[in-house]
Order: sequence, then C-alpha cells, then structure tokens
Amino acid sequence: MRPLFSSARLVRDNLFILGILAAVAAAFLFPQWGKRLNPSSLTTSLIVAVIFFNSGLSLRSESIVSGLKDLRLHLYIQSFIFLLIPLFFLLTSLALKRVLAKEFIIAFFALSCLPTTISSSIVMTQRSGGNVAGTMFNSMIANLLGIFLSPLLLSLLLFGSGDLPSSTHILRTLRNLALTMLVPVVFGQLARFFAGNRVEGYAGRTSKINSFFVLLLVFFAIAQALNPPAGGGQLLRLGPPLLFLALSHLLLLGLAYGGAWSLGFSRPDRISALYAGPQKTIAMGIPLLTTYFAQAPALLAAALPPLLFYHAWQLLVASVISSLIPAKKV
Repeated sequence: MRPLFSSARLVRDNLFILGILAAVAAAFLFPQWGKRLNPSSLTTSLIVAVIFFNSGLSLRSESIVSGLKDLRLHLYIQSFIFLLIPLFFLLTSLALKRVLAKEFIIAFFALSCLPTTISSSIVMTQRSGGNVAGTMFNSMIANLLGIFLSPLLLSLLLFGSGDLPSSTHILRTLRNLALTMLVPVVFGQLARFFAGNRVEGYAGRTSKINSFFVLLLVFFAIAQALNPPAGGGQLLRLGPPLLFLALSHLLLLGLAYGGAWSLGFSRPDRISALYAGPQKTIAMGIPLLTTYFAQAPALLAAALPPLLFYHAWQLLVASVISSLIPAKKV
C-alpha cells in the first residue's frame, strides 16, 4: 500500500498554499512595495479584470447547458451555497457579536457569500466516487452566479447589520464590481466564441495564471494593511475566529451530507453535495473582496485571514474524507 502522504506529493499538492505563505511573508517584509507597485489601487483593478477575463475565456458554456438535467441536485447545492451558509453565519453572528470584534463578523459574512471551489471540489468528488458531472456543473454555475449574487448577498448582510451607511454605497460598489468582474467575463466569453478551438491552448493555462495573480492580490492587500504597520496583537485575536470557522466547516459538511441523505439523494449525489456545498473559493474570493472593500483596506485586511484559513482547512478536511471514502467503494 502506498503511503498516504509523501514529501514530494505534499509539496506538489500544496504549492498554492505555500505560495500564499510566501506572499504573506513578502508583504510583512516589504510593505512599502505594496504601495509603490499599486498606486491608487490601479494594479489590483487590472489584475482582477485579467482574472475574470481568463475565467470567461476558460468557461465552457456548452458544459453548463448540458448539465441542466439534474435540476433537483443543482437546486439543493446552490441553495446550500448561497442561502443556507449565509443564513448560518447571520444567525451565529447574533451571539458572536458580543464576543468578537465587528471586523471579524464582517469577515464571516464575506466568506459566507462566496461561491464554491472548482478544481478541489471536482478532484475530491472524483476520488470518493461521487457525481463528478454534478459537482463540475454546480461549481461552474456557482462561480458564474457568484459574480452577481456574492456582492448582493454581502451587501444585504452588511446593510441589515448596519455596517453599510447607505444604499448609495451599495450601488457604487456593485457598479465597480460589474466593471471589473462582469464585463471582463463577457469579453472572455466573446473571445472564446470567436477564437473557437484556437483558444483551448491558452485556456488550459488560465488556472495557473490566475493563481499567480491571486497571490499578487494577497501581497497587495496585506501590504496595504501594513502601511502603517499593524500591531502584533492582531495575530493573537485571530485564534477564536479561526477556531469557530474550523468547527463551522465540520458542521456544514454534516449538514450538506445529512440533508442530501434525508432528501433521498443517491450516494454519488450525496458526495457531490458534500464537497461542492460547504467549500468556498479563494480564486474568486480574493479578487471579489479586493474590489468590494477597495475603499476599506482595514476591512479587507480583516476579511483575508479567515478566507485563507478556511481554504487551507477545507482542503485538509477534504483530503482526509476522500481517503476514508475512496472511489473503489462505489
């Protein structure tokens, strides 16, 4: 039997997480470069536009159309992503706001509104013998819907909690998001339509390109927050919020699988819901939050650590689960 982990495989499977750690370290060591290389947040706006152009370029519209047949599963997973998880964090925030700072509550709201992952949820579903087509369809649809729904849901949560002063702020933010995210996706789809098969070679590399740009966004966001330098006590405050997120993810996994089981879904569909429902994307999450909180760097700095932690934690938990329920048992 092969060992579950090897050093080479561990590094290969976690290159992105290692890249995030490197970006965070670089931001702490050279915060002044974050300001010099990103004047008036122009660089981050361009990076976000390129990320979503690449996303539109690699998005296969025909795959979305062909996946419409399993409507019941899709409604369950999309409702879990965009309704149940935001509702969960909204309700728990009523108790947490008495013990946690307001910026952490906002960070939970921001995390809860994001769509699911694409690559990791598909890979884990395949490893466990789940409905790969169902996971692929729902992850793509969630990321497409997230361009509209995530900022709307976040605005509603913040507005309802009194953290956004007016609807004018919401409308201005949504307009900026449309210009930097939706428009590039549309142009990416148009480029894919006109270029046809010639675009496949480039589209296959967009994941790596986008990952590199996401690391740059992490560097700029943290570097901006450290200008002027923040106190070291901030790190100590992260313990309780991150512990809450770790426990919340485990609970959400149980709810996703248990809910699918109670509704009579097949085992492959339950596995699809298990991986596609509770996970949250960092690839779309960071550019979205970077744009949403462009005028509030302190809130962006508070929102990033929970998202980075949740991403790493969900990958670790999913890896353990996939090793316990391998595909050969199907």
